[in-house]
Amino acid sequence: MSAARAHRRRAAAALAPLGLHPGQELLLSILAKRGSATQVQLARILGVEPPTIAKMVGRLEAAGFAERTPDPRDARAKLVSLTDQGADAAAHVTAVWTELSALTHAGLTPDEAEQLTRLLARVTDRLERGAPD
Repeated sequence: MSAARAHRRRAAAALAPLGLHPGQELLLSILAKRGSATQVQLARILGVEPPTIAKMVGRLEAAGFAERTPDPRDARAKLVSLTDQGADAAAHVTAVWTELSALTHAGLTPDEAEQLTRLLARVTDRLERGAPD
């Protein structure tokens, strides 16, 4: 828990100059990879409720990072995509995550770093499934 909190604090400090809060960088990264997505698709990908995504997208839109346009395949839906400013921010997010990864693995041997990654993946899987093996 303490490592997760320290990581989140470090991420928040690195994202603040970009005008981002923790969690928003995940949405930016997804949109950078996909190009665009509906809010329903984004909610599914991030595992959150649609009102949460609507709020996140609204904040990114207000900051000039994202825009919503009508979905040509579904008149009821809006497609969310990055603005040029959002694409630039997404590139900075990638750099932030690279720096955080390097800091996380600093002082570890390559074997230790690989083992840490593998163990954290197992812990994450168990927490998400909610049941031990």
